[in-house]
Formats: sequence, C-alpha cells, structure tokens
Amino acid sequence: MRVIGRMLWGHEIRRRHVVMAAAGAVALVLTIAWDLLPEAGFRWGVAKALRSLGMVEVSIDDTDISLFGGRLTVRKMLAQPALGKALGIGDFDLKFRWRPLLDRRLVLDRVAVEGIDIELKREGDGFVLNGLPLAVAATPPSAKDSSASPPWGIDVAGLELTNSRLHITDGDFIADIAVERLLVENVNSLDPRRAVSFTLKGSLNGAAIALSGTMRPFAAEPSFAAAAHVQSLALADFTVLAARGGLTELSGRADLSLSAEGSLLGTGPAIKTNGRVTFDSPSLTGFIAARTAKLDLEIARLAWDGTNLDLASTLHTEALEVKAAGVSATAGRLDLDLGSLAWDGAKAGLTGVKFTTEALAVSAPGGKGSAGKLSLDLKTLNWDGAKASISGRFDGATLAGKGEGGEGSAAALGLDMDRLDWDGRRIGWQGGLKGSAIRVAVAGHDAAPEAVDWSGRFDLDTADLAGKAEGKVVLGPLRLGVGDIRTALRAAEAQGKVAFGKAVEVDLSKARIDGLSVQDAAHKSDLAAVERVDAEALQLARDGGVSVAHLNAEGVNALRKEGQTGYPWRLETKHLRLDHAARETDGDVSVDEARIDGMLARINRTPEGFIGFISEDKPPKETKPAKPKDEDTPDIRIGRLVVGGDSRINLRDRTMSETMRIDVTPLDFSIANLDSETPDRDSPFEIKAGAGRGLIVASGSIRPFAEKISGRIDGKITAFELPPLSPYLAEALGVNLQSGHFDGTLGIGIDKGKLSGALDVALSNLFIAPPDPNVPPKPGKVDMPIATVLDLLRDGDDLIHLSLPIRGDTANPDVDISDAVAQAVGGALKSTLFTTLKLAFPVAALIELAMDADDQSRLALPPLSFAPGADTLSGEQEKTLGSVAELVKARAGLKLTLCGKADDSDWPVVAAKRRSADKPLLSKLESLVGFERPADFYGPPDHNLLSALAQRRTNAVRDFLADKGGVDPGRLFGCRPMVETAEKGPRVELLL
Repeated sequence: MRVIGRMLWGHEIRRRHVVMAAAGAVALVLTIAWDLLPEAGFRWGVAKALRSLGMVEVSIDDTDISLFGGRLTVRKMLAQPALGKALGIGDFDLKFRWRPLLDRRLVLDRVAVEGIDIELKREGDGFVLNGLPLAVAATPPSAKDSSASPPWGIDVAGLELTNSRLHITDGDFIADIAVERLLVENVNSLDPRRAVSFTLKGSLNGAAIALSGTMRPFAAEPSFAAAAHVQSLALADFTVLAARGGLTELSGRADLSLSAEGSLLGTGPAIKTNGRVTFDSPSLTGFIAARTAKLDLEIARLAWDGTNLDLASTLHTEALEVKAAGVSATAGRLDLDLGSLAWDGAKAGLTGVKFTTEALAVSAPGGKGSAGKLSLDLKTLNWDGAKASISGRFDGATLAGKGEGGEGSAAALGLDMDRLDWDGRRIGWQGGLKGSAIRVAVAGHDAAPEAVDWSGRFDLDTADLAGKAEGKVVLGPLRLGVGDIRTALRAAEAQGKVAFGKAVEVDLSKARIDGLSVQDAAHKSDLAAVERVDAEALQLARDGGVSVAHLNAEGVNALRKEGQTGYPWRLETKHLRLDHAARETDGDVSVDEARIDGMLARINRTPEGFIGFISEDKPPKETKPAKPKDEDTPDIRIGRLVVGGDSRINLRDRTMSETMRIDVTPLDFSIANLDSETPDRDSPFEIKAGAGRGLIVASGSIRPFAEKISGRIDGKITAFELPPLSPYLAEALGVNLQSGHFDGTLGIGIDKGKLSGALDVALSNLFIAPPDPNVPPKPGKVDMPIATVLDLLRDGDDLIHLSLPIRGDTANPDVDISDAVAQAVGGALKSTLFTTLKLAFPVAALIELAMDADDQSRLALPPLSFAPGADTLSGEQEKTLGSVAELVKARAGLKLTLCGKADDSDWPVVAAKRRSADKPLLSKLESLVGFERPADFYGPPDHNLLSALAQRRTNAVRDFLADKGGVDPGRLFGCRPMVETAEKGPRVELLL
C-alpha cells in the first residue's frame, strides 16, 4: 500500500513525512528499551549469579538503575537458599559496570549495604552461610584451559556494610557480631594476587571491636595482615570453647590490641602476630583453677609456620591464685619477660628470659612453702628432646618451707648457673650458690648458716643418686643442732671435691674453721670451743678413713659449765698442730708429729670424781665384758708428741677436808716413737715441770704398748715445796706441814711391769704446823710422834736425807694419787720410818713405838733392861747408852725422856736386901748354908721401895748420859717412876 501521495488531515503525505515518522517510531522504541531493559537485565544477572552460588529463590522488590550513570539501588532483596535462613538486604546501593556482565563478570565500583543479617554456621570442616556452603577453589582457573566454561567472577572496588549483624555458630558456641561499619575494597576473585583491604567497626557479644587489614582470599596460598582491637570482651561467652580444653568455667573481661599476618601454605598455616592482651579479674575452673586480679600479656613477636615457633613476650599479673591436683599457689605479683622462644618441633631454645614473682605461697599435701620474692634471669635454655642446657641465675628472698620431713627458711638465696646440662639422667651444674639467714631442720638436725657461698661444679646421676661436687664453699656464722648437742661456728671455708653415692669420699686441699663451739644444751655445758682450725689435704676415704697432711688449731678449749655449779674450761690450748695424721677405717690412728703449746689443764678431783670428766646423769656402773684375746684392737702410732709453749696444769683435790692445790708451770713434755704395732720398741721421753719454785726434770724410755710395761726413768726434783701436799699428810697422819722443801733424784727401772729403783730424798726446813685449836683432832690418825720422827731424822743443817727403795708392780690398777703422796711423804715418816732409821743409824735398829704414861704414842729406843732389884749400869748398858748419846747429840732437835720401871720381880731382891740390912748376921748365915726363903715369905711388895728403885734406875741412866755421854742435861727429862706387874721386866724406857 502506497502511503506517499495520500492526504492526511488535509496535508499530502510526502516521502519526507514517512522518513520522519519512521525515525520517530524507532526513537520511541529505543527510549522505552533504554528505560526498561537495563533493570530487567540487572535483575536477571543478579538472580543468575546468586543462583549459581546456590540460592534457589531470588527476589528484588525495587530497583533503580542508571545505565549511563552506572548506579543501581536495590531495596528489600531476598535470596533464599535451599536450606537455612534467607539472606536479606534492606538497602543495597552500588555503582557498577554493565558491560562486563556480558563476560560473566560482576564488576561493582561501589557497594553500600545496610541492615544485612548474616548467619555463619560451622558444619564439619567447612562453613555454611545462610544455608549456602562456602567453598574456595584451591587454584584459580587457568586462562589456557579453553575447554572449561569460564566461571562468574566478582570484582568489587568497594563494599560498605553498615548497621548489620553476623551470627556465628560453632556447636554450642555462639558469637554475635554487630557491624557498625564494614568496608571491604578491591575484591577480585579473578585476580588472586590483588590484596583485599578491609576495616571493621562494631562489637562482639557487646564488646567493642575494631579490625583493619588486608587479605588475599583467592590466592593459591591465602594470606592476610590485620590489626584488631577489642575492649571489655566477656570471657564467660567463650566458656563453651574452653570446655573443649577441659575447663568448666571461664570469667572476667579482656582488652586486646593485636597485629597479625599469615598465610595458608601447602605445609600448613604460617602466622606472625604482636600486640597486647589485658585481662581484668579473669578466672577459670576445670582440671586447673586459676584467678587473678589483673593479667597483662604483651606479645612482641609470635611467629608460627606449622613447624617452627618464634615467640617474644612479656606477662604481668597481680593477685594470682592457682589450684591443681591438690596443689595451690598464690602470688601477689608475677612478671615474665620472654626474650625469645624458638621451637622447631624437635628442638626448643629460650634466651633472655626474666621471671619475677612476689608474695608467693605454695601448698601441697606434703607441705607448704612461701617466698617474699623470686626471680629467674635465664640467659639461654636449649632442649633437643633428650638433652637440655641452661645458663642463668635464680634469686629468692624471704623463703620458707615446711614438709613432713622437715622445714627450712632463708632470708636470701641466689643460684648462678654458668651452665647446667641434663640428659634425662645426669645433671651437670657449673656455677655458684649464695644464701643468707638460712635454716634447715630435718630428722632432728637443725642447721642455720647465716651466710653460704659456694662456687664450682656439681654432677649428679639421678638414677643412682651418686655424683660429685668440686669447688669452694664459704660459710658465715652457723648454728647446728643434733639432739641436745649445739654446734656453732663464726666462719668456715673449704676448697676441694666431694664424691657421694653408696659411700662418701672427700678431698679438700684447704679447709678453715673460725669460732667453733659445741654445747650440751641438756646439761647447760660447753663441750668444746676452737678459735681457728686450718687443715691442708684433708681426706675422707670411701671406707671411712680420715687423713690430713697438716692441721693447725688455735685457742682449743674443752669442758666448761656456767652457773653457780659451773666451772671454767677444764682444758685450754693456745695452739695444736698435727702433721700427717690419719685414722683408718679399722680404727688405727697415726700421727707423724703432734704438738700442743700453751696448754692449761684444770684437774679438779671431788669425792664424786673429776669435775668436767664425769657424767652428770651418774648412770649405774656397768661391768664391761672382757674383750676376746683375738679381737683386733686399733693401733696407735705417734712419731712425736710435744707439749710445751708455757703449758701448765692446775691440780685441785677436794676429796679431803682441806683442798690440795698444786700448779705445775711451765710444763714441757715430749715423747717419740709410739707404735702399738711394735710394742717392744723403746719410746724416749723427756719432761720438765715447775711447781712453785720447784722443778722436776725427768727423761728415759718406755714401752707403753708392751703386754707388761718396761722402761727406764731418771729424774731430778729441785726445791719442791711440800706444804701444798699437807692435806694428804693430814689425811694419812693427822698433821699438817708448816714448811719444807723436797729435793731428790729418781732412778727407776721397769722390767715387764716390775719396778726397781730408788728415790734419794733431801727434805729441808720440814716442820709440822701447830694444831689448830678450833679444829678437833681426827681420831685414829695420830698414832706416832711425827715431830719426834722429824727431829730424829733431821741433821745439824735441818736436812733430812732419805734413800727410799722403790718396788712394786705396774699392773696394780688400784693406784690412788693421795696414797702415792702419803707414801712419798708420810710413808717416810710412818710405814718406812723404821727401815729408814735402820739404814741411817745402825744403833737404832730396835727403835719402836711405845706408850707413855698418858697412853700417848711415842717413838722410843729399845728400853734399857735391869736385873731384878738392880739399879747400876753394866758395861754393856754403858756401851748402848754411849751410842744413844751420840744419836742425841747429832740431832739438836731431839729430846730424851727417861722412864724408870720396877715390877713384882724386883720385890724379893729388894726385900732380901732390906732384911740383910736389918739382920746382917742371920742373913749372912743363911747365905752361907744356901738357904733361900720363898718370895711369899716377904709378904706383899712395898710400893714405896719399888718406886724408889725405879727412880734410882732413871737417875743412873741420866747421870751417865750427862756426865759420860756429853748430852746437854737440858735435853734429858725424867718421868714419874712406875711400878708394874712382872710383864716387861725391870727397865728404863728411852722415849724420843
């Protein structure tokens, strides 16, 4: 049909009119398509893309698209997966490029989403997003693979999410993430090398969070770098996750500020992080229970690649409490500075670790402990799974511990570990140990050193509990208690080595002890005190033997007691030296030389025993069984023993009514070659001792270990004062010495226990003290005239010379010092008196004791006997009286008392003489014829006549001694004439 040429509304239709109409129609169609086709295409493309991701239903209520502007606004879009919650978007605003849709690519310049609600749930090893499983290709599609259909790609220049929420569910764990603003940029699934940046501000279960960083999620090895900040995160929300680790309760709040980067490699994840985590009042309960007021963790470096770990961090906590397996611990403060921790799965290494804790307390079923402060400065620690090596230092202050076995404490303790090695069995430690105010009480032993300083090496085999220690140790003031024995020292030092195990072996090159004291607390007595001890090459063998090359001790004291019943040191020594001394395990003792200088021995004897040397408990005496003859007794060998250097002995004997006091000073003594293994070997000795102004010098040799002692002693005694020995004489004889010196020489031989020798004595100025009128005489003591004996023995120079034979047997164990002194002094006056007089004066061979008229014991010469009725001296009697006169004249102190005696045998003669005088013729006649009248013829004796006869006899003896013997009449005395019964016969007694 022809249109051109027709009329329309009065006008002719021309060709130009037709062209213009066709162009208008095309323009109209294009205009309608421009407005409708882009929105339809966008909806179709979005629906197609979401359906390719697994969404089964996609609806969009409202869209507004501008193809020229490249903008799209979508409201109320809903994508429903086959299972799960629908993904809904309130407002969706984006700037896009429509041309890449033709290439199956969604390219968005900007996406702004508000009000989105996403649910992410873990199922198995993957996650489900609103019912849609998430999967990421291991490798991007290859451009060279032309056979595969190219997938849809996503390219988002910017994605902004606001006012949205993300719900994460992992089993019973639920996390609610509120997104205030999330900005993701540069998301390109087809360019895996391109980094996606993101920032997030919102909250996690109500805790404010901020997250920013980058990631490459589409790369073959995904990686990320992020910084996270969390404030006031409630730890209780993670209790479910903690329960998977064995914890039942978790509480507290945390603040985190972390930076991390990592990647997912074919070998595993690789992560690096740093930052800080702060916990406020955290606590956890489970197999371990812990709580603290505050905990700060700062991670300077944390790197993990699935195999290797590298960590550097610091930790600070306050008011920490931990309980686990019956053990509880609390700490007021704890700080840990971990310089570096490296671990490769097989080896671990620590460097620059500093650990400090304060107010630490630990309690366990076996005991408890506490520390005011502990610190560990660990320089290095290396561990390869079998061996460990450590270097560093440990310090502690105000330490205390108590357990079933004992307790201990220390004001300070420091442990240096220059190197400590452990291989699972053996420990090797090179370093030092220092401590102060230490106290350890174990099994009745209480040790309290004020200071300890040890340095050296220590090795221990933990399987055999054997090892050795080598180095130097210095002790400050030390107190040690074992039972009632208390030991203390001011300082000690030792250098050497000790090996221990089944037995102990000690080898000390040097050792020193200052201010050593030993006390018996039960008896409140001091057992010993030593000012200083130095030892060289001190050794203790495994078999128990002890040896020392040289030992020097200064100020050695023994046995003292304080208080009213106390006493001073029994033994004091200024210096003691031992050279090459040893004690073998069988008890044998050997010393090359022992020297004692400045010794003071206080020997006090009482009726109970020697003070300080007797037990105050006074246990009953027990008879010890005799040792079998074949039992091996310890041997003793002393090369030389010397006592000197102004040594002295103070003797006090209080067993008598008067105390005996003798001070021996100085004392010098030496003896050599003492050896019990060679009992027949002579041991030469020398002794020099002073007593007051007196001096005793002796020398000789002796065999002290022989079965029966043998030897020789020669000595000299000069100016020994006798009055100090007076108490012994008083006990033995009942008299006291007023003055006297003792001089003498001694020569004694000992042959198999038998004594043979003599003591030549010279006693000068020996006088008896007058009796004390205030002290009653002791009955039975004075049984001889001691003063007379001394006058008898004293020569014209007031000297008494005696030569006393010495006999005896050394095997007699009942030797008493008082008996010995009584024999040495009183014996010369009593038991050996008559022997002495016989040796000194042959004429006095018959000297004996006699009783005077007052029944007092008197020393007497043999009486001069008379024939019955005689009163004149015979020639023999005059000869005897001549010797008596010489004896008296030689002893100026002697006085002679003459006592005439008559008896019944005198009466017949005296009566016959009287009858002859009365009747001379008859008497003469009877005599011529030999007639004798019986004695009873004369009747009873006439006492007066007999008394006169006794007096004439006295006069006859006195006249002879004075006139013919030359004795001073003033030294001759007569006694009252006596008439006796006929027992001893007529006589004149000569009483000295």
